Amino acid sequence: MDYLNRATVTIPSMTTVASDVVIIQSDVKTVGSDLVITNAIVDTIASDVVVVMSDVKQVVSDVNIIQSDIKILDPIIDTTASDVVVIQSDVKALMSRSGEGTFVTKTITYGGSVSYAAFTVTGCVACKVIGYVTTATTSHSDSTSVGTTTSAGGLIAATAGTAMQTVGQVWVDSAPSKFETFPAGMSAIGAGEDIAVVGTANITGGVVELYCFYIPLSSDGAISAA
Repeated sequence: MDYLNRATVTIPSMTTVASDVVIIQSDVKTVGSDLVITNAIVDTIASDVVVVMSDVKQVVSDVNIIQSDIKILDPIIDTTASDVVVIQSDVKALMSRSGEGTFVTKTITYGGSVSYAAFTVTGCVACKVIGYVTTATTSHSDSTSVGTTTSAGGLIAATAGTAMQTVGQVWVDSAPSKFETFPAGMSAIGAGEDIAVVGTANITGGVVELYCFYIPLSSDGAISAA
């Protein structure tokens, strides 16, 4: 029976068991409380999700409304842009007819010719021409003028080459200088009556910049550099 003496069984006291039961009950309450809190958080999240979904639906609705408005505005914008182009064209036409006009330029380099094409006339226009000497004339034993087939000196009168010897001279008449009164009158010219610089072959060098101011009179009236 020696083995009975060596086997010892420890039986916990009822006090210890009761204490453990109390701890377990406390833990169970704590878990229950945590579950209640977790449930409350889940409910809040679910509520927030519902709100977010509602907001998303509202945004989608707003986007649909905006897209619808854009579709409505597109043709209006296109029409407005078209109207602006027409208005701009009308304003330019009115400006031209009210005296504002426009101008084109042409560089004439003398090289021994008797005529130099300057501007092409389309329709009916009113115009005036101003010259500006950028290189003095050479071999200048002759005169030069600006006009048309009908009137060779109708826009700038015949001017001696010897009078165009200073760079910077303004050429509006037969006596160029660096200070000239802007020409007041304009000439009315019809289609095909193109503008040219004329003279003889004696002027073999020199450069003049021409400025042609014009107002279209007919609906197709225009002047372009030749």
